[in-house]
Amino acid sequence: MKKIIIPVLLAAIFSFSAHTQVAINESGSNPHSSAIFDVQSTNKGMLIPRMNTEQRDNIQEPETGLFIFNTETNCIEFYGGSSQGWVNMCRSESPDPEMIQIPVGDNIMDEASGGTRLKNFAPVVNGEKEIYIGVPDLGVGAQRNDYDLCPGMAACWGTTMDFEFGFDPVTDKIWTEVSWGTETHYVEYPGFSSQVTTFGKTYTAAEANIIDIIAVCRDPGCSVFLNNIEIDGNPVGNVVAPYHPTDPWVHYYVTNYDFGSGFVMTATLELIGSFTLGNEHSKIEINFGYDIPE
Repeated sequence: MKKIIIPVLLAAIFSFSAHTQVAINESGSNPHSSAIFDVQSTNKGMLIPRMNTEQRDNIQEPETGLFIFNTETNCIEFYGGSSQGWVNMCRSESPDPEMIQIPVGDNIMDEASGGTRLKNFAPVVNGEKEIYIGVPDLGVGAQRNDYDLCPGMAACWGTTMDFEFGFDPVTDKIWTEVSWGTETHYVEYPGFSSQVTTFGKTYTAAEANIIDIIAVCRDPGCSVFLNNIEIDGNPVGNVVAPYHPTDPWVHYYVTNYDFGSGFVMTATLELIGSFTLGNEHSKIEINFGYDIPE
């Protein structure tokens, strides 16, 4: 039997070596003229290497275009080069996101998975940090990372700033960045998906389908703007929180989008007027999470 098998294998190897195209099928048909590797079947699939994120990250010098199946994200990923890193292919083509303003006090989000809070637009005496990021409730220190934008109580916020907030399921982190001029301030929250579970959330980060934005300006004459908001380059609108003596909050939702596959929100943060009090006297908070579809 071995005498029969060995020549057949050798013939196959030499055949593969002698041709620039390879076909694998049950019919014996030749590969398509446009394909260097042509796999055909009507009752079987093709498995690519399966590994978790840690194993993927241990691949030494991955070649651009390398494919794997990530068993943690349950998605095919490819290496997009040093500028992109590992790219998750599970994002479905979402419709354009939509932003609506809702009455203060109303709530349509069933559960927030992650969020960021920009606060203390004036320096504070008690050393309160100016940026929070993590798993809501962000008021609980164990559920967030925070960032001191104003060390030494210097007048640190700009007037007009570039703002970015995002979730990347491949690197499993959320982040916030505020920058203007030569200033760049960045804070992230790694291991995000596991923390969502740790802090007792019902829904996973992958199920996120809504963003909640609230803003408030409690200093007379002030206004807080989050202008030119975009989700992955899709424009959604502006948030304006003017001073109001009795009802200073504004409340917006961004819907109609698959946030669970990852997103980047960009905007222009503008602070107009005088900010005299800290400790969340004026602030913006952005949370993303899950809303049960009607």
